Amino acid sequence: MASGLSRRHIASRLYRLHALLGFTRPRAALKRKKKLNNAFIETLVAGVRELVREALERGAAVAIVVDPINSESLRGTPLQGTLLRARERLRNLARYEGAHFAELRASGKLCPLCGAEGVENGHRVFKCPSCGIVWDRDRAAVANLVLRYLRTLYKEECQDADPLRLVDAVQAWLKRHPGFLLR
Repeated sequence: MASGLSRRHIASRLYRLHALLGFTRPRAALKRKKKLNNAFIETLVAGVRELVREALERGAAVAIVVDPINSESLRGTPLQGTLLRARERLRNLARYEGAHFAELRASGKLCPLCGAEGVENGHRVFKCPSCGIVWDRDRAAVANLVLRYLRTLYKEECQDADPLRLVDAVQAWLKRHPGFLLR
């Protein structure tokens, strides 16, 4: 080397400079990201476990319903692995605690009251052209997921009117509490 410094010495100085500037080594950053993702999964599963156990203690039937992961848009990303692991942990939790587990797709762009396609009325906010209700897309997706689960339960499993009465009850509750659909 012309300057008399070894490659090892130069690499050491570069690492110190990166540390001073806030840069991290790729392996360290990946390890930290994996640790955060695992902490997210643990927190999610612990929170759901607490809710499931509380509901079961009250004698309620429990279902864990998740939106399927869009494998096309997430293929090969670290987020795909995190979401897949979270889904599997929730499925195992449902088996262990005696809850029902289902994967159903639901849209937040459809009106949870009448099913009409909403018109965008701001950032992630929609308005129904039929019934006039305004909703946040994420909250409507949750309401639509619940409604879809109850309808699926009616079609596949019980064929009695109980799930349909629950659908009516959920929609009546949403009409009385339209603020739920907004953040």
